[in-house]
Amino acid sequence: MRDPIDPVWGFKLSERELSEFQAADGRVASSLPALKPLEKMASLSEEDMQCFAELKEVLRRHKKLDRFGVTLLHSHFAMGPGEVLVESSDAQRRTMTLEPKIMDTTEIDAIDTQWYLGNAMPLSLVKCRTSLHIEK
Repeated sequence: MRDPIDPVWGFKLSERELSEFQAADGRVASSLPALKPLEKMASLSEEDMQCFAELKEVLRRHKKLDRFGVTLLHSHFAMGPGEVLVESSDAQRRTMTLEPKIMDTTEIDAIDTQWYLGNAMPLSLVKCRTSLHIEK
């Protein structure tokens, strides 16, 4: 049996991690914990601010402050099996739209822009389809 090395992340997965990753099969909805609706989310706390300070230090140490940020995980509606949120934008109208879509994970014109880090592997929540950007 070959070593379960993830080609993107380049590290060896434990049998449990490999099983979890294969079971997810790119299905975001089945791999996420239940997310709270936005209207049930509390405002930022002192504890959240301390967490932000630690995250900032890690990003600074890795010289990634201009690459990564933080997002509040929440829901507005249920996601179906295999769905991810796909971002498209219209630069002229200055609008951005997120829509749930089932996407082929091998699609080369999609860039992952938001991830859930609570699983064995970072799980893409939002993909930006570069071919959907409208520049005029």
